[in-house]
Amino acid sequence: MAAASSSTSDAAERLARLVQRLRRLVRGELILAGGARLQPQDETDVATALELARELAVPVRLGGVTGGLPAVPAGHADSSRGGLPSLQIDASTHLTRAARFDGTRGMIEVQPGVRLADLNRLLQPHGWWLPIETHPESGSTLGGLVGLDAAAAAPAWGTLADRLLGIDAILDDGTRQLFGPFGARSSVSLNSGRAGQLVSSLFGIAAGVQADIARYWPPGQRVPDGYLLDAFHPRPQRPYTPDGSVNLAHLLAGSAGTLAWSARLHLRLLRRPTVSRWALFLQPSAAAALVHAPAVLALQPSAALLLDAA
Repeated sequence: MAAASSSTSDAAERLARLVQRLRRLVRGELILAGGARLQPQDETDVATALELARELAVPVRLGGVTGGLPAVPAGHADSSRGGLPSLQIDASTHLTRAARFDGTRGMIEVQPGVRLADLNRLLQPHGWWLPIETHPESGSTLGGLVGLDAAAAAPAWGTLADRLLGIDAILDDGTRQLFGPFGARSSVSLNSGRAGQLVSSLFGIAAGVQADIARYWPPGQRVPDGYLLDAFHPRPQRPYTPDGSVNLAHLLAGSAGTLAWSARLHLRLLRRPTVSRWALFLQPSAAAALVHAPAVLALQPSAALLLDAA
């Protein structure tokens, strides 16, 4: 018990030192309540906070973007374990800009604090949308939804990973790195040893489980939670990119902020359907419905539901 108390006291002291230094160096607001919460004004504030937090071994939570799910960048212990005092970085107050909208090709760049509902309202007059399934009143933001690799409203539309063209990220030491198309045909390069170490480590882990994924995981499905290690070896039945190439942005999707801070998201949008229709097929039993399911799925509906009339 004494050791635990000493550990908590040391963590509180480190957090106090971090707050003291951040007050001199960042433009955003610092709020002290159950730890410290930073509302960064810009990406420089985030890079400074991450670098100092790493130096002082202060846990970081990326709050305000996921509807309450805590997440931490690489190199930091999860502050939800053991109740250690932590720094929360909240993007939802100031980092809420959308830019570089291409209405012809359906592409847009957004900051992580942009709320999904606000983005879709902005896109609606142009006939585009980002069809991710969330509660209408959840206030979910794009940074948080990417961290969860949130699912689209219909299985045929995939998840947010399918919408990612690239992510301008900040690593835990303040290094800035573009995560995007990678390989011989790409101009994306790893800017630092830190970024190279991160990607090569994940590649090594992915190589170690590649045979197991191919052998045991259904070919038409993705790994449902956590790190998308199969992004290094896309399967033709369900690739992450139209041409089956590797895009490093997919490593950050589903990572819950444990690898990097997503500073800017480059998204590929979907055309909003001009007309939608439901078709209801009544069957005498669930077994009979399943017999006809392959024929229905062959028509490639946006969604297919099996409902019990009882």
